[in-house]
Amino acid sequence: AALVTGAGSGIGRAAALALASAGATVVLNDISQAAAEETAELIQALGSKSTSHLSCATALSKVVVADVADENAGRLMVAHALEHYGRLDYIVANAAYSERVPLVEQNVKDMRRTIEVVQLGVLQTLQAAAKAMRRQQPMGGSESRGRMIIISSIMGQVVLSQQAAAYSMSKAA
Repeated sequence: AALVTGAGSGIGRAAALALASAGATVVLNDISQAAAEETAELIQALGSKSTSHLSCATALSKVVVADVADENAGRLMVAHALEHYGRLDYIVANAAYSERVPLVEQNVKDMRRTIEVVQLGVLQTLQAAAKAMRRQQPMGGSESRGRMIIISSIMGQVVLSQQAAAYSMSKAA
């Protein structure tokens, strides 16, 4: 299976659709159930049913509503993938958060929330995925036990908006 965080919109949705198009069974994570279910509907509309190099037989998706900033979310999402599909072949760490306000108006609470999602959420999710991947047999035809993709942003190198200082700082760290 493939797990995509932040799969309810943007890059996360595009990654989930691409994985499903390639025959992967995708576990969709988002903080918004409605957004994740919309992505699931788009995947179902693809009509993808395949037996690919992935361990899963269909491209039907599952939704796991969780806040990646929650310390247990990574374990929950990985456990869901393992319970339903037996293994985790891909993880796309994409979830993000940012309040769009000027730097001088940025409050510490929102900055902490941005760090918790963008940095700690990725860490906790990848740790859970890595533990599961280390225990499983290599993927067919390779030595890899799984693949991890971390979505970054040009905003980690260049502040493109005065409204995105917190997001830029969290992506740069």
